[in-house]
Amino acid sequence: MRLARCLTAKYKVQDVLQISLGSYSNKSSLWRGIVSACPKVYEGLLWIMGNGCKIKFWRDNWIPGIGKLVDTPGITPPAWCDNYPAVHYSINRSWDWELLYTLLPIDICSKIVAVNPPHYEARPDCFAWKGDGSENYLQVSCYNAYPR
Repeated sequence: MRLARCLTAKYKVQDVLQISLGSYSNKSSLWRGIVSACPKVYEGLLWIMGNGCKIKFWRDNWIPGIGKLVDTPGITPPAWCDNYPAVHYSINRSWDWELLYTLLPIDICSKIVAVNPPHYEARPDCFAWKGDGSENYLQVSCYNAYPR
C-alpha cells in the first residue's frame, strides 16, 4: 500500500481509472509496466454500488454476470443518457423501474434487482475483484484470469 501511495504521488495520479504515462519526463520501467497492465486489470474489476455517482450506468461493469450494458448484444443506450451515472436511474432509494423497463429487457432488469439501488447518502462507489468469482483480490487470481 505504501508503494502504491508513493507511485501515485510521484506520477501525479488523481484517479486510478485514469492511470497513464502522463507528462512525467522520467518514467521508470516499473511505472511503464503498471500502465501497460492497467487495461487488463480494469477488465477484472466490478463496481460495487454505493452512491452511484462514479458508476456510468451503461459503460461500467456493475451488474454481476452481465458486464457493461453497452457491450450487451441488443442493447443500445439512448444518446440522451449514454454517460449518465447510475444514481440518475434511481428515485427515493429505489431503482426507477418505470424508466428501466422502457430501456432494458426484462432479463437484464431481473439482474439489476439484486444490486442495491444508489442513493446520495450511501458510501462512495468502489471496486471489487471479479477475477475468481470471490471478489477477493489475490495475485494468483489476477495471473490466472489472463492466460498468456
